[in-house]
Amino acid sequence: MSRLRDGQRGWLHATDLCCEDCELLNAMGLTDQCEIRVCQGGEPCIVQINATRLGLSASLARKILVRPVELNA
Repeated sequence: MSRLRDGQRGWLHATDLCCEDCELLNAMGLTDQCEIRVCQGGEPCIVQINATRLGLSASLARKILVRPVELNA
């Protein structure tokens, strides 16, 4: 996720997180195949999932793999 620029969106693909971190993020809306929009990259990385914004550490954001949303022209 850390490779997406501000304003870009992606679909959650996989994570390299411990079970405890996964459970916490799932409770906040970061679930399988959810769409994520990067509001602000860096430290913290601020992302939006539906109407919820989350602040993630850069090290945590690097462990979340997303597929960029392709925009058709």
